[in-house]
Amino acid sequence: MVETTGLALAALIYSVFVSSGSMATASYFARIGHLELGHAVTLAVWCGGGLGLLAYAKVKLRKPAFNTACSLACMVISVNLVRDGPLLSLNRKLISPGSVQLALFNEDYILKTFKIVLTGVLISNFVCYLFWPRSAITNLKYVSNYL
Repeated sequence: MVETTGLALAALIYSVFVSSGSMATASYFARIGHLELGHAVTLAVWCGGGLGLLAYAKVKLRKPAFNTACSLACMVISVNLVRDGPLLSLNRKLISPGSVQLALFNEDYILKTFKIVLTGVLISNFVCYLFWPRSAITNLKYVSNYL
């Protein structure tokens, strides 16, 4: 569980890096007047490169804990890259003003996603250490003695 937690936290940091980079790239190119070029660079570098690197590492390492961490990072990156534009309230006020598609940078959205995933990792650790404190190797040895 310690290895899995470390890999999950590393994947979470990687996904925050890719999400921040994609938003920063899109907002920079929008500021200089080349929004379409910014979207192309974001698509090629951050979406293709970031997710492609995860896929390559997942295939190359072939470890279950690492595969889970890669899947976690892909979910976080996908949520941040593909989410829709700004959300409007009923009185037409902007609720969520950060979007890669609209080239608006919003670190609050990335931090909110980071906190949600971090909470899930902490709950998972809490349950594993409190309710099932044995390691998988200990359980396997215990079961194999009775077979």
